[in-house]
Amino acid sequence: MFKIQQKPNSQNMIDTLLKIEKSAKMALRYLIVLFWAVILIKSLFFAGTAQEHFVMENALWSIAGLITGILLLFHLSQPRLAIIGGVASALYTFILSIIAFLSPPMALLNGLFWLIFCTSSIILTGESLKEMIKKRITKPFPKR
Repeated sequence: MFKIQQKPNSQNMIDTLLKIEKSAKMALRYLIVLFWAVILIKSLFFAGTAQEHFVMENALWSIAGLITGILLLFHLSQPRLAIIGGVASALYTFILSIIAFLSPPMALLNGLFWLIFCTSSIILTGESLKEMIKKRITKPFPKR
């Protein structure tokens, strides 16, 4: 009639949490690329009455961001490229946060946005570094 609930297996809970964390970090990688793609499209096609050199400058900034985001996607196949992309993204967004803090309208809000973006890039870089070390440790030993 009544089922006795057993305590959940702690190993299953840990595995579930690790799967959720892994999928969330991959989603973050894809969202970073999507963010830069949207910014690039906006700067190229919806420039409005902006002068042409501002449109090209915004497009170049967006292309640089998109490249760092794409490099972050190489996390599982080539962790070294993801590390390079993560470091470049962290430096890039840190520079953008400094620029945002110095610009007058809504400086604090924009600067905090770019600092959060920088922090997520650093976290993803650490995950790629961990993946690279894991691949080195689990390599088969060379035969003599």
